[in-house]
Amino acid sequence: MIKDKEITGINQVWCADITTIRILNGFVYLAAIIDIYSRKIVGYAIGKTLSSELAIAALNMAMAIRNTDNLIHHSDQGSKFPVKII
Repeated sequence: MIKDKEITGINQVWCADITTIRILNGFVYLAAIIDIYSRKIVGYAIGKTLSSELAIAALNMAMAIRNTDNLIHHSDQGSKFPVKII
């Protein structure tokens, strides 16, 4: 439960994170959105630079695939990149 909210189905709570992946000639960054109920990745983006646009691209993919009328989206909002509130 998230703050006393019982998760009973898909598209109620999504969580986001970014990780670094070592490749042959450096690193790439993977931003992913996971549906907490189904434990499935619903959006992702891979890029050579760590930017807020990478996280937004992953969220846009998830929103294009899933119905998101009433949703909690959680991100740790770490210090990896500046957060812009729209």
